[in-house]
Amino acid sequence: MSSAATLRLPRVRVATGTRVARYRPGAVFGPRRLADFELTWLLTGSARLRYQARDEPLRTVPLRPGLLNLSREGTVDCYLWDEQTPSTHAYLHFDLVDPGTLPPPARWPAVRDLTVSPVLGGLCQHLLDLGSTEDAAAQEATGDALALLLDIFVRPGPGTGEGAPAWLEGLVDSVAVRWADTGICRITTDQLAEAVGVSRGYLTALVSRQFGCGPAQLVELVRLAHGAVALHRSNATVEEVARSCGYATPFHFSHRFRHVYGMPPGRFRRTEPRPDPYGPVREHGLLPVARRLLQVSTIG
Repeated sequence: MSSAATLRLPRVRVATGTRVARYRPGAVFGPRRLADFELTWLLTGSARLRYQARDEPLRTVPLRPGLLNLSREGTVDCYLWDEQTPSTHAYLHFDLVDPGTLPPPARWPAVRDLTVSPVLGGLCQHLLDLGSTEDAAAQEATGDALALLLDIFVRPGPGTGEGAPAWLEGLVDSVAVRWADTGICRITTDQLAEAVGVSRGYLTALVSRQFGCGPAQLVELVRLAHGAVALHRSNATVEEVARSCGYATPFHFSHRFRHVYGMPPGRFRRTEPRPDPYGPVREHGLLPVARRLLQVSTIG
């Protein structure tokens, strides 16, 4: 029997439909301990979410429109809302009756980028539309839409590959969220380990065993791949490309680019036939990861 034939959607119970809350600049909501599961997504403004799931370290993630957050039952969280402008977010509480064929909730990701998975954005809008109606049919439709959304949210995201380990999903999600918020930038091994919830040494061993490089090098290879694509597909100067990759100076970018690609950026741009901009990430088996992360970046 194929894996598709054995998939079973989760079953959920929703007490009310999707609701919308508005917050004044600088407002704080929490700390609170969740008695159920909650989905939240920002419509306007921004926030920093501090949360601690059971038996996990305290984490902080930036939230903005375009990100979908899932908080598990028992999580303690606190929202620090945008200090400059009012913020609005949609939210939906639910109980998990049966996870179906999803992994245990402890392995579920906390944040997904809606721009990477547009179908999630469509389902969020559908849930928001259903929330304006209180009849039984809307309630049932909310449960059905939420079950499908959860299945898409939890299963391996686009680009990391079917069956990707939970730590890799967490690493890729954390980088995607960070880059979507700040632009492509350097991320240290310590920051990655904190985001994944493991020690620096353990994460280094995991990444090295799977990809033959360290966590920080993994991130840099993807940054440089972005630069290589920009050199081929834009009129941006080397200095502009360097900034778009998160390098402080074109000299540092050129030095690192030459180390990885074997030639400086200018020669890479002029060489015919054109070298593969994804060559180094492909060699390390990182092409699916790079494609996933670079969907949140812009060229030029």
